[in-house]
Amino acid sequence: MEREPLLSRRNLLAAAGFSLAIPSRIRALDSQVKFKARTLDGQDFSTDSVQGKVVLVQFWATWCPYCKRDAPALDAIQEEFQDQGLLVLAVDVAESKKTVTKYLSDPRETAKLF
Repeated sequence: MEREPLLSRRNLLAAAGFSLAIPSRIRALDSQVKFKARTLDGQDFSTDSVQGKVVLVQFWATWCPYCKRDAPALDAIQEEFQDQGLLVLAVDVAESKKTVTKYLSDPRETAKLF
């Protein structure tokens, strides 16, 4: 008996998020959340720099098989909605910059992601 494919965690969250009807006057569910982040290439992000955008934060790790599997869906969501103000921030969890840089520069690994 063949099973139907299950929705990935990311696809399910994306589907749920896009189906919500949230009034535009609501800026955030918790306006006390503040953050600062820097990309591998040095671009800075903060609460102020993303003001007015819809931000999807995805936590991932180089060793996570679910992260690898779901990355193409996240990329597709970003590409489809970036012109409408969606910003996707992929945050590696508890790994060094060296580890992440090496992982992202390895074509064998990134072929799985994109």
